[in-house]
Amino acid sequence: MKKPSFWTCWKGYSAFQKLSPEQRRIVFYSEGKSYWSFLRPVINALLETTNETPTYISSDPDDPGLTFATERMRGVCVGSGFMMIMLFNSLKANVLAMSTPDLEVYHLKRSKVFPVHYAYLMHGADSVSMVLRERALDHFDSVFCSGMHNVTEIRKRETMKALPKKQLFEIGYPYQDELIAKVNAETAAVTAKRNGDKLCVLVAPSYSEKGTGTLETCGVELVGSLLDAGYETIVRPHPRTWLLQPKCIETIRQTYSERANFTLETSTVSSDSLRRADLLISDWSAIALEYAFSRLRPVLYIDVPRKVINPNYAELGIEPFEVSVREKVGAVLPPDEVGDVANVVRKLCENPTAMSEQIRNVRDTNVFNVGKSAIKAAEKLVELANRKIT
Repeated sequence: MKKPSFWTCWKGYSAFQKLSPEQRRIVFYSEGKSYWSFLRPVINALLETTNETPTYISSDPDDPGLTFATERMRGVCVGSGFMMIMLFNSLKANVLAMSTPDLEVYHLKRSKVFPVHYAYLMHGADSVSMVLRERALDHFDSVFCSGMHNVTEIRKRETMKALPKKQLFEIGYPYQDELIAKVNAETAAVTAKRNGDKLCVLVAPSYSEKGTGTLETCGVELVGSLLDAGYETIVRPHPRTWLLQPKCIETIRQTYSERANFTLETSTVSSDSLRRADLLISDWSAIALEYAFSRLRPVLYIDVPRKVINPNYAELGIEPFEVSVREKVGAVLPPDEVGDVANVVRKLCENPTAMSEQIRNVRDTNVFNVGKSAIKAAEKLVELANRKIT
């Protein structure tokens, strides 16, 4: 992320202090441009269905939200250092909505001068117990939940730790709904780019701090097996994998760069490959459920060690949602069996209609307001902004 100058941060901080009360009714905070995708659908719905004039704060000068809908929404950049800390400590706003967790735990603090309502907007349909830090949501006033699994685990933690009860709103996952809309509008055109009738497989696993992820442990054999079976194979490493394990990516590139059906994606900005693929191979990445629930296509999970951010998640006694549904939206394959991956892929893709209906049922049973979540979120933000402030 590009670091803004002190002058840029100071101008952003000063500009925010001069905003009208109407521009402070609903404020969004983004840690960086990668968060824009999750906030954008809610902001779009807010601008399209209300007369609100929200403000968008970002730590990243390259965040697209800073220049989005400038006639209605003010964008200010405050960086991630002193000015941001000062702004948070002195914040005056009716509602602050953000997808950045750990409020009050580290440097992002609640306002010392105004009763701001802090709303956490989910950036995944997953559970929050395993993939967020233990106290990640403790200090928010409300959570815009993706599904009942979020409600269950948050309430369980509140009971176990004697925490104040938050407002838990049954919203859904706006970014996923945006993906669904794009799939419905564009998949036919994107699919036409495929290489004949060959199945297209996208390999998009998560990163691993310990080097135990899919690409690091069995990536070469996995990709080779797919290519040998004649499948069009797209490898899409997580941005963090490029930083943590560049050698494993380079090995895969050097080994297969001359194969006609092989593509290595160096960026995750485009979603074309997600809409082209007949099947996704992943592990513990949030992209797995986003793909399955938007494309209604299967996911093959390579059973590498879990990516655990909260080592105490098991204390809740609740199996994380993303663990419980793996075999309902696809299949699980041990790393030492990737030599058989081609056969597993073929079986998962042999009856696409039945598989789509199965995945649709899992999605619609477990995720709130499919297709309508952004509007629900916008309505709730307006309600919170209208509350009586004392």
